[in-house]
Amino acid sequence: MNLNARDPRFMERYALVVFYFQNGGCAGDWITRTKWLEVPSSPDDSDGDDSEAGSTDSSSPSSADHCDGWHGIVCDLKKRVIEVNLSKNYVTGKIPMEFSQLLELSTLDLSNNALVGEVPAVALSMRNMFTIQLNNNKLEGEFPFAEVKNGAYILDNLWIQENDGLNGAITGAYCELNSVTLDCNNFDPQPTYPVEDIGGLTTFEADCQVSELVSPKEYTCNFEPSVPFTKSPAVAGATNAPATSPATVCGTPG
Repeated sequence: MNLNARDPRFMERYALVVFYFQNGGCAGDWITRTKWLEVPSSPDDSDGDDSEAGSTDSSSPSSADHCDGWHGIVCDLKKRVIEVNLSKNYVTGKIPMEFSQLLELSTLDLSNNALVGEVPAVALSMRNMFTIQLNNNKLEGEFPFAEVKNGAYILDNLWIQENDGLNGAITGAYCELNSVTLDCNNFDPQPTYPVEDIGGLTTFEADCQVSELVSPKEYTCNFEPSVPFTKSPAVAGATNAPATSPATVCGTPG
């Protein structure tokens, strides 16, 4: 696939290639990597789709075009990346800042993986970002609420619960979202239920109604601890060993 360096798709491909090499794709951590880079082709594989449970994609032919069936990547008619969905795929390492090059991205779902480290605001702040799901990982540090919403001004769904080390101060800009889910005890203002009103509004929802006159349509305050995602033993070569930090970086991006 030949792209001019000035073509925005060139930078999108670059971001995905960095992600593949940096976050466990080429190291074989991912459960499914159909048509991604460096996957040996097989003359007996007619369509390259072996994404069924238990597959490690050892026989899936790679594609030079990231919009041509790369597992978890969805493009629009102009071949711009609009969705990255690698939930439950044992993605390791840190969220790459290079995601900022996915300018048309509207959905990022990296939930139920083994991501670590802080959340870079630049990787989530694209103008069309609508849904962010990072729940059940090992993320830590302060979530950049203000910076993300300033860039992703149409953001409507944010799920960041079950990251025991993640914290931050949620802002009034999130009162207008459709769905917000976060851990009860890690964020300021504390979004817990008042003792005298169990089952009623959370303090965050109450603050929203007072300051913004609106609150999220669906707001979940999570008390459950994170459950580390592990590979099923049914996946060839998989183990239930915790992911290394940082992820194994292999090969040379081409």
